[in-house]
Amino acid sequence: MSSKIDAYKEKMFNFIKRSFPNLDDSEINNKLEEVIEKYNAQPENTEIEIRFFDQVSRPVNNVSIDKVEKFIDKKGHVLTKYGTAYTQHAKKEALESKMLEVTGDRRKKAKKQKFEHINDADPTLMKKFDSIQLTYKAAIMNSYYGVLTAGGSIFRDMDCGESVTASGEEIIMTAIDTFEKFLMENVHFYDPSDVITYITNIINEEYQSEIKFNIDKEELIDFLNDHFYDRDELFKVVIDLHEYESVMNFINSLTQEELDKVFYKNRLYRFLIDSSLYKEFEKILSRDIPFLNPNGPNNLSKEDKDNEKMKELYKKEWEFNKSVLDEIWFYLKDWVFYNHVDINKYNFCKKGKRQCVLVVKLCLPPLNQGNCWKFLILEELQRKK
Repeated sequence: MSSKIDAYKEKMFNFIKRSFPNLDDSEINNKLEEVIEKYNAQPENTEIEIRFFDQVSRPVNNVSIDKVEKFIDKKGHVLTKYGTAYTQHAKKEALESKMLEVTGDRRKKAKKQKFEHINDADPTLMKKFDSIQLTYKAAIMNSYYGVLTAGGSIFRDMDCGESVTASGEEIIMTAIDTFEKFLMENVHFYDPSDVITYITNIINEEYQSEIKFNIDKEELIDFLNDHFYDRDELFKVVIDLHEYESVMNFINSLTQEELDKVFYKNRLYRFLIDSSLYKEFEKILSRDIPFLNPNGPNNLSKEDKDNEKMKELYKKEWEFNKSVLDEIWFYLKDWVFYNHVDINKYNFCKKGKRQCVLVVKLCLPPLNQGNCWKFLILEELQRKK
């Protein structure tokens, strides 16, 4: 078997063992072998088209998932959405990628020049380089998809065109799904088995940080019960996990540490409060300092660049704030951030309601940075109340 199928079997074995502890190991393994064999084989009358970017498409019959995966691993192709596989750049030079590489490098250079002049009194050069980088982005790089799908184009390849848009969709949906979970606890379960997958992903993570909690099992179950939705309409549904023996067996097998891990995942505000980590922000908020340029200490105004004391102050405060935020993130990335693929994110992004919107607020002088942060956080706390 392939490595992915072996990993799947191991993961499913752990699912079943926790959910049905009375089952014999050999009985579980035999059942999993039957399931894998059933889904790994394709009927002889099923035609599958395998498309490679550097080869001619060809229909094939009776190809198992196992064989396809081994072939991909052997050849080293990069497999994208819609089944398009690309040869790695290191193995074969491609004209299209070279064209995009040159264009991308030129755009990066223009963007860098733009930011070098962003604080100029005369905005002419800043606007000039901004126009150049936008030209490379909109007129050339964004047109690449059109070239791949336009009839008569020497680069026309509908499979590759679909894989380009699929990658963009994946990035956008992942961003929406991640922000909703991380910032607003907007977690969705459609079936009790989703809870087992969710918990397993969390308890298998390795944490670098350590904080002692003592979460009650029933409190965790209440939280999970509150996040069940109808798959089609995404309205909330009433589910009591106590009625599902397999799920309760799984939850009852969790250690105290595992209960704590699951309870705080995707719960930013609850974790900040219970861990008292919100107090770390006071190290930034309590400092009476001048407004800092959001682009960092290397992008000061012309006047500040000529002022050695101001330059040193910018650098000192920037490094201090960064160290505080890095310390906070050290804990959040373990306890709150859920870094796993959500197979339901397309359904959620298409039908679900957003509960958070990222807003950038610009505080200009005479407000100093400390007052600016206080204003934003007090406003958010008031909204939560």
